[in-house]
Amino acid sequence: MADTTDDLFARIRLLAEQLDGLSQTDPNRRRLEADRDQLRKRAAQLASAGRHPQSVRRQIEALEARRSEIEGQFIKRGYSERSTTRKIQDPGAYSHNINKLLHEEYDAELSSIDTQLEQLRMISFAEDALPEPD
Repeated sequence: MADTTDDLFARIRLLAEQLDGLSQTDPNRRRLEADRDQLRKRAAQLASAGRHPQSVRRQIEALEARRSEIEGQFIKRGYSERSTTRKIQDPGAYSHNINKLLHEEYDAELSSIDTQLEQLRMISFAEDALPEPD
């Protein structure tokens, strides 16, 4: 029998209530959390299956564009950084500090984008559901 979103939601809510009543060290806690996570994944799959393929493609394009926008802010290695000769000064010191700050600021967002892209790319649609974009 196929799950419905209502059934899944009710089961997830029941597990959440059970988990609320357990201590962090309860031996059943891990099993219940694993069950809840599996139900959440199944609910997400059901929700994704109802999406229009064009909607998914557009969301992927938007996420990829955002990722490119963020990555475009990072300073690329210049000629003096790529050179193999010995130097007294570190030519990448300036860009390193800026890139480090950018990583700190955008790491969470980039991680979220990667996760979303991975999930969106796993959605499968019928081959003939929609023609490929021009």
